[in-house]
Amino acid sequence: PGLVIKTIDVAENREPFIFSIEITDPKYPTIRDVRVGDSFEELKEAYPEGILLGGELSDQEDDFRYEPVDYVNVMNFHIKEKKIESILIYTLLD
Repeated sequence: PGLVIKTIDVAENREPFIFSIEITDPKYPTIRDVRVGDSFEELKEAYPEGILLGGELSDQEDDFRYEPVDYVNVMNFHIKEKKIESILIYTLLD
């Protein structure tokens, strides 16, 4: 509960490849110690290089996207009422 991991089988006799992790429980932090339930201000402080996809945070919902320099692994933080509601970590596939 609170963690959904999706995998892809890439080849026989190999471990499945994890391409998506969705976090909805505060007991699972990101590498920068951000958790579900944290405020948008805490998120912005931990991931200053991220952007709001809607452009401006309102009292409604928006997504905050963080792309590391490799542009392969991405994190989307779903924001509702200025708090993190869920975190989606995924790998962009070719």
